[in-house]
Amino acid sequence: MYLRHQIESVVRDCFSAYGGACLDTPVFERKDVLTDKYGEDSKLIFDLMDQGGEQLALRYDHTVPLARHLAMLGGNVPQSKLWQIGKVYRRDNPVMSKGRMREFMQAVCATSVLFRSHRDFSLYIYRTLISVEIGMP
Repeated sequence: MYLRHQIESVVRDCFSAYGGACLDTPVFERKDVLTDKYGEDSKLIFDLMDQGGEQLALRYDHTVPLARHLAMLGGNVPQSKLWQIGKVYRRDNPVMSKGRMREFMQAVCATSVLFRSHRDFSLYIYRTLISVEIGMP
């Protein structure tokens, strides 16, 4: 648990250092919002139903919730860089030895403006990986 919190902290600090704002989207989404977006992977979405009979699903990743959030703002995005870290869910057969689990953490960053260059984006990713100390010399 300590290692997970440490990695999350490093990733949050790196996202924030590049001027990003934290976004928090619901774990539940309307099923129809998610199922048409993932193609073959739609079978991996957890289906749920609330007490009123509305079809819901657990978020599969942060992409669709982020897009829905931006669409709800109607193009009036106050922050050009957004990031989110949170749990996502897959209705899959977990294979721990292959790193496949049903619930796991995912981090995403999105920008409505381009980085000044590919070099800036590469540097951002490089600094994040170096800070986490994963797979970099």
